[in-house]
Amino acid sequence: MLQYEIAKRLYDEIKTKAKNDTRPGFDDFYNGFLKSAVSYAETRTEWNFMELSERMERDRSRSIKHDSYMSSLGAVCRNLGIEGIDGIMPDRKAKGDFACYIALFLALEQR
Repeated sequence: MLQYEIAKRLYDEIKTKAKNDTRPGFDDFYNGFLKSAVSYAETRTEWNFMELSERMERDRSRSIKHDSYMSSLGAVCRNLGIEGIDGIMPDRKAKGDFACYIALFLALEQR
């Protein structure tokens, strides 16, 4: 499981660099990444309330959301010059954990 401190540090770095990026269209690109993370986190949360049959039925959709989020994460990090993401989060599960942290951080920022 991805540790909170690591996730928060990475989120803050991404957020700060994204805020300072003035390239045309970057805001839409960045917001797409955030929405992708929240969408995946929502699906992952719903998994807790599903029967096995429903999980099996929706597994492909969940996997597609995860792949989309992973692609967005990689693209955002490349565009912002953030290196070493695979060292911080070496597997798909840890990167999925980061999507859940993003959803958490965004929700708390709206208070």
